[in-house]
Amino acid sequence: MDVTSKCLCGSSSFTVRIEQYPIEAHLCHCDTCRHAHGEFAAFHAPWPVPPPESLKTMTGYQSSSSVTRYFCSKCGTQMGDAGAHGHQWTTSTATVDEPEKLFEYKHHIFVPDTKDGGLSDLLPMINGREMRLWRGEKYQSEELPKSWKGAPPAPDPSERLEARCLCGGVKFFITRPDADVGAPIPPREDPDIKKYVSRKGNKWMASNCVCKSCRLASGCDISSWYFVATPFITLEDGAPFRNVFGTGREYCSSENVARVFCSRCGATVLYQNFQRPKMVDISAGILRSKAGARAEDWADWNLGIDYSSEAINASMRDALQQGLSSWGHETG
Repeated sequence: MDVTSKCLCGSSSFTVRIEQYPIEAHLCHCDTCRHAHGEFAAFHAPWPVPPPESLKTMTGYQSSSSVTRYFCSKCGTQMGDAGAHGHQWTTSTATVDEPEKLFEYKHHIFVPDTKDGGLSDLLPMINGREMRLWRGEKYQSEELPKSWKGAPPAPDPSERLEARCLCGGVKFFITRPDADVGAPIPPREDPDIKKYVSRKGNKWMASNCVCKSCRLASGCDISSWYFVATPFITLEDGAPFRNVFGTGREYCSSENVARVFCSRCGATVLYQNFQRPKMVDISAGILRSKAGARAEDWADWNLGIDYSSEAINASMRDALQQGLSSWGHETG
């Protein structure tokens, strides 16, 4: 079976021959993968090495002595990781069609890196199969019990939340919606902003999306967004928010929509729809909360799924919805 992997803009693609499937896949929660994709986890599976010429439209970023991550130079899609001096390839499963046919998701790996469990708490099962939890690499580290939970979110008195990609080329800070930043109208009173503020008024809302564009932009089956009003974002040098800064690169995926990724490490950074110019969606995987990957000390998570009908992987979507409902019931 010939299978093609492709990015969001179509500039980067390659086709390989798959002899046997489904292929065992995993969600990697290590700090490096989260900050490189800009998401809660990397959705990965072993894959045939792509033809060398296909890498010409991609940028490689060496995240360790043994791994180089490749992403589309134009739109930022994380296509996959090359290891063993280019003799091994781990693909981003969201870049191919028919994922339910090609992959069996069985593992959450490097779960403790999240501190709070991250996405593993929301996906305890996929397609009726219990996911196995690992402290590190699957089969090479301690397998964690199904009851494993991260530490409860610790209160964070910080006035600013840092957001930073893997390489550090994109870095900025977020303040809470009840902070005095000189906004002309308080967020809870602004009709364009108030729905993105938690009921208590001290957290920004966040949500998970499974639309085609977000899936391909990050190379992940689930994209997680943190919604912040632009006056509450400050760049590293103290300047007010602007779309492109540092090593950021902008790609307009549709009319009135700009997506920004790091041009050096490929991390998804933000999404802005200019029809709601006061708001920006920040990719949750670049948040550096002391409480953990879900940043529950700063984020109030929506228990629904955005663009649910666009999901290419229905079993993944259904598992996430069930997991969100259970998690919401447990956490109140």
